[in-house]
Parts: sequence; C-alpha cells; structure tokens
Amino acid sequence: MLVVAEVAYGSDGATVAIDGVAPATDAAAVDAGDAVYVLRHGRQTKVSLRDLTLDEAGDQGQGGLVRAPMHGKVLSVLVEQGVRVRRGQRLAIIEAMKMENEILAPRDCVVGEVHVEVNQSVKTGEPLLRME
Repeated sequence: MLVVAEVAYGSDGATVAIDGVAPATDAAAVDAGDAVYVLRHGRQTKVSLRDLTLDEAGDQGQGGLVRAPMHGKVLSVLVEQGVRVRRGQRLAIIEAMKMENEILAPRDCVVGEVHVEVNQSVKTGEPLLRME
C-alpha cells in the first residue's frame, strides 16, 4: 500500500502529514537524514525517504529511469526523445485519485526514450522515461 508522507521542516523540527492528514499535535517527528521517525503515544513509526522518480544509475549521472511515483493514468507527456531538459522541468502529468501530479526532470539531461503514452495506466515504480 502506498502512503504519501509530506515532511515540513520548521523552527521546531520536522512535521509529517500522512495522506493529507495534518500531524497530531501530540506527535513528534525526528529527522534522521534518510528517514523520519514519528513518535506518538510511546510508539515509533519509521518513514523511509525514497525518490521513486529516478533509479540509482541516474543518481550517478549515467542516465536513468524516471519512474511513476504512484498508480495512475498518464494525462500528458510533455517531452519527446532527444529533447534536452533542465532540472525541475515538467516531463509528464499523471492523474491519481482525481489529482494531477507533475513528473519533473531530476537533473539537466536529455530524454533518451519515452516509455509511456497519453491515457496509459501506470503502476508505482513503472518506468516513464529514460534519461541520458
């Protein structure tokens, strides 16, 4: 089951909203770098932080796959093979639960291959594009 955790960093530390539900006022969140620990009523929950948009090869500057961060339907593909993109540029839009989610370029690169088309259903982690 995919759970969306939004971490906000403020002067009092990190707070976590789960699936859009605001954090409990009696909970504490501790940022541990690669994870956030949420403490409440003597229970601890570890929230792992993982970027599903780019595989490990992409993180090393050797090209990589941009993957779907959630199940959904591809509403639009905004780039074509061979196009140079800049970090943060919109690549595609996926609709999930009536919300549009922008898929952004993880870094400056060239689109090597487009794996999806408009109206296609995708699963979490499914390759959308290959970056070079």
